[in-house]
Amino acid sequence: MESISHFKILQRMKHDHLGAVCRAEDIKLKRQVRLRLLSEQLIPKLESKAKLFHQCQTLSSFEHPNIASIYEILQTEDQLLISSAYLEGKSLKEILEDRMLFLDQILLVAIQIAEGLRAAHDQGILHLDLSPESIILTREGKVKIVDFGLAEIKQASLWKLDRFSPEKMSYLSPEQVQNSRVDSRSDLFSLGVILYEMITRHPPFKGKDKSSIIESLLNAPPEPLSKYRRDLPDQLQAIIDKLLEKKPASRYQNADVVLLDLKRLKQKLASGKPAIIRKIRPRYNKALVPALIISLIIAVILILILNKYLFKPIFEKRGSLDSDQPLVAMRSGNLFEERNDGLYQNAGARYEGKELLDAHFGSSFNLGWNLSPSG
Repeated sequence: MESISHFKILQRMKHDHLGAVCRAEDIKLKRQVRLRLLSEQLIPKLESKAKLFHQCQTLSSFEHPNIASIYEILQTEDQLLISSAYLEGKSLKEILEDRMLFLDQILLVAIQIAEGLRAAHDQGILHLDLSPESIILTREGKVKIVDFGLAEIKQASLWKLDRFSPEKMSYLSPEQVQNSRVDSRSDLFSLGVILYEMITRHPPFKGKDKSSIIESLLNAPPEPLSKYRRDLPDQLQAIIDKLLEKKPASRYQNADVVLLDLKRLKQKLASGKPAIIRKIRPRYNKALVPALIISLIIAVILILILNKYLFKPIFEKRGSLDSDQPLVAMRSGNLFEERNDGLYQNAGARYEGKELLDAHFGSSFNLGWNLSPSG
């Protein structure tokens, strides 16, 4: 069995643009770890290497429930090794390939990713390679971000875009593919891409090859969520639109504000009330208010007259309480048959009193991932 330093390699899990990832046993501490093997060729400057060691040491000094703990970073003759917690579960990529997530699940995952980003950004640490593959959902339903601490490598080698597969490129921010200055807002753009994909199971920026994906990242707006799903509130579209702004200055400026909007949306959905995302109030001329009120009163009077003499009532009941036939309500020519509980329904809509209520998801739910070990 292969050994590197004091690590015994148990399984080679994957190989990507940053090197190999293995499940290994730390012989000294007698525990399984996730071992990232990095080639020194990825770090052309001694300064970058020093920053890499500093970031990994910073990450190892604090714990956060949504960041995979880093245990150790060390150097061999031709490799850099980063030892971190081995996680039993599945990557978000594997889960999305297997099933569609419910809205409650999507928001829970997005909130936990944002929590991890906020904690790292507060320490001055960026990720710069966030994707569903770097998000692990554990058997306990916890979200863990892996491969933090490698931003110096990613920045040093970013100009070599040939290292990235087309799939990986679709998670980079516009400033990354342009080799411009990056900061925490680049990670928030990647979060927006992941959130969009959790909802639609499609990336927002597509292309046949790397050049067409870059063109889409820089210039094309993503397709609206409504093309893929009808059960989503408008406020979720607003959050994603702001995360995916091409210019960093137009994006969310930090993870705190993202968390505020995501948690507010989750709370409002649970209470059954419409969520409110901050909007700029339009300016208006107060002198026009009396004229607008008069116009509104005239419009209401006209509607009442037309409804009385030209149109059928919006709702009318047919049938009798004493007959065996069910009561039926008419609305704009559509039939709503009465159920046993006294409600009228048609195609998922319900009529109760004078209100039509849309179908609503229940607020209580269990993650229930039923996950097997992945790493």
